[in-house]
Amino acid sequence: MQLRSADMAAFRGDAASFSSMFNTPTDQLPACNVTLPLAEAEGTFVYTPGQTRYDWRCWFLTPGYHVAPDCPRANYRPGDWRFALQAAVDGTCRMPPSEPAAAAEAWLALHGSDRGRSPDKPLTVLMLGLSFMGQEFEALACMHKNAITGGSVACSVPKRDTAIRVPVMDIIRNNRTVLKKKTVKSEHDYWPPTIHSGKRYRPRGPDGTTRCDQGNALLEFGSRMRVCWRYLFNLKKTLARWKERSPKDRKEPMKRSAFCGGLDVKDVDVILSLIPADEIKSKWFQMVGLDASRGEALPRVIYVGDTFRFLQPQLRQAYCCQPELRRAKLAEPSPKDFKGQATSCTKSDVHMAQPGIPDYAMDLWLMMLASGSAIHKH
Repeated sequence: MQLRSADMAAFRGDAASFSSMFNTPTDQLPACNVTLPLAEAEGTFVYTPGQTRYDWRCWFLTPGYHVAPDCPRANYRPGDWRFALQAAVDGTCRMPPSEPAAAAEAWLALHGSDRGRSPDKPLTVLMLGLSFMGQEFEALACMHKNAITGGSVACSVPKRDTAIRVPVMDIIRNNRTVLKKKTVKSEHDYWPPTIHSGKRYRPRGPDGTTRCDQGNALLEFGSRMRVCWRYLFNLKKTLARWKERSPKDRKEPMKRSAFCGGLDVKDVDVILSLIPADEIKSKWFQMVGLDASRGEALPRVIYVGDTFRFLQPQLRQAYCCQPELRRAKLAEPSPKDFKGQATSCTKSDVHMAQPGIPDYAMDLWLMMLASGSAIHKH
């Protein structure tokens, strides 16, 4: 959906106009109903210049996803844009909250007593998918670092084949950086702030550990929300390997100590998945021991795999209708402008750059939760 020129002129960064779309009290303007199909059909981007949510030095960001400081992108600054529905731009509704605790509070108001759950229990969200889903989890940690109140991450211990769980707040308070446990080339590819120096450095992990794994972490936002991400790719092969194990070994991956910082999989309320919902319900539920026939309350599964297909073209289209950008003769970004460039300004990573598209996707998913989209079956 392309934003009309008049609308963009009205919302070119004016603080009052921007606030009316995202922060107007409910009694003055109803919240927009945000669903994935509606976001694709009526989504657009609002120009909000001068905002910065985080940069390439984020404490939780995987090296390789960022853009090196000496690779400037004059025509695209991720913080200059916010996703919105056309209805919000038209002033008929306000966008629901995209802050984790506020989104959870809104969801709990609608579904807090569903599935026989205690209304005092926090909303537990599990993100399932490969590294492209992990990017949104990292975006959540980067954008809302100051809202994190707890959780833990699995970190390896030097010279020992073991791992410990390190409190997230210890990492944040000590100004440490989380690195993946697995050694990959990109972990050497953080660029220092001094441009063109040709030097690179490895950010330090928390005291007493070497590397930590974003894929085995739990983030808590107050008492109302907790989120974790589990890497999942090629579910068919994963299920086949699982069936080859002994009955005892089949249960090992989902022990409380191994799942999202000690959570039980039965604690999960909502699953955001890059894998179609039917496959999660028929295959993954079997692997983790969730069975509706036993009267167990199953988590809601929301397929979000289509998000990336429409966000990028929507943002590019928004450039055509922004007067300030036309006057500056800034062309719309190319697909390359949205990719990570950690080690070379001419070579792009397969992953999206951060900050960037993953931030908009995470914003959208939180707004979907806030408006009750978890009740929709995809």
